[in-house]
Amino acid sequence: MRKLIFLFAVATATWSSAAERFRTDINPALLYHQGLLMVPQFAEADRKYLFETDWRNTVQDQRCNDLTASYRKVFKMLGRAAASQGNRPDRRP
Repeated sequence: MRKLIFLFAVATATWSSAAERFRTDINPALLYHQGLLMVPQFAEADRKYLFETDWRNTVQDQRCNDLTASYRKVFKMLGRAAASQGNRPDRRP
């Protein structure tokens, strides 16, 4: 039983670390496109609250934090696209 629990723990740790890695040899345009497709669609009231409020010198409340957290996956995908090398040929002088 202990071996089974140990193997499960090792497999989970390996899987989670593999999930953090991503391919960098993919075309970045594809990743940008996928990221932009993931942009959340807000209700009109939420959109106005988030984009038309003057946020300078104000403290963000929980509603603002919840709305901006919905962009987390978008920014993650756009970050992967920025780190991507694509199919670029080697640039040699």
